[in-house]
Amino acid sequence: MPGMLEFIANIVDDLEVSADKTHVALVYFADDAYQLFDFTQYNNKADIIYWIKRTPYLGGKTNSAAALRLMVILVPAGPCYIAISFG
Repeated sequence: MPGMLEFIANIVDDLEVSADKTHVALVYFADDAYQLFDFTQYNNKADIIYWIKRTPYLGGKTNSAAALRLMVILVPAGPCYIAISFG
């Protein structure tokens, strides 16, 4: 999983993250889906990348459906929002 976390951190590093630009939320999943942080919690790359790299590996099944359902709930209407999900 460390390779996946590094990949996601690199994607965020290429974004224009700020309060008035791109917002990022993180969902991770195994048997169920969990939100690590929402779109309003962090508005700078350093904080987002810090928490991405510390996301726990859960093991278990890959419940992509639960992750997608949670992402649909989290994503507000409007531009410049990115939800990242991995399992």
